[in-house]
Amino acid sequence: FIGMQVSNWNADRLEKHDIHTLLLQLGPELESRTRTSAINHNYYAITDRYAKVALAGWAGDSGVADRDFAIAAYNASQIISGSLDGNAYSLLLGGEQVRKIDDPVLRSAVIRLLSYDYNPVALAAVRSAYRDDVRKVLPQAVQEKVRAECGDRVDGDGHTVLAPTCTMTLDPALAASAARALRAHPELAGELRQHLSLVATYLFNLDQLQRRTNAVRAALEPIK
Repeated sequence: FIGMQVSNWNADRLEKHDIHTLLLQLGPELESRTRTSAINHNYYAITDRYAKVALAGWAGDSGVADRDFAIAAYNASQIISGSLDGNAYSLLLGGEQVRKIDDPVLRSAVIRLLSYDYNPVALAAVRSAYRDDVRKVLPQAVQEKVRAECGDRVDGDGHTVLAPTCTMTLDPALAASAARALRAHPELAGELRQHLSLVATYLFNLDQLQRRTNAVRAALEPIK
């Protein structure tokens, strides 16, 4: 009987050690997701500034140069998601593992994170008609130049970032041609406003996910 009790105690101890190890592995992943969320917010703050310039261009604002109109119209269509999904969490704590967490606050926070629907923060959530249609209208030479000199870049941590400003030169004739092509499609302004609405919803959902992430991070602090 004593031998069985010791064996059960030892198995329980090893099981709790395994769960503790898994939870510690979860910490860096949560920190990475928090950084990704902040980077995504910053990314869309930049595309929002480009969108304001592009909308002013469609509104006929004389202060918007053809070059700036063309660049802004393209970069306003840029999107990012950061490849957010729940696979990392599910692999660590899926199945019966989460039920073995003793702390009820931590267990509840982890379950809420595992049960989150990641579709609203997937790349598809910000793909819009504007992104497709503006690229059908802008001259290819303009698109290639913007991508090469002012488009997406990968930073030292592997995150996709967008230049907040663009100082590239653009042949005046090409810039004028691009601006004329954009003005010939005023419906793109409406599509851009709809695109901005999708981005706003995406960021709202991203914040909801971040709240769940923060709850798990806070509950993990005592066990580190």
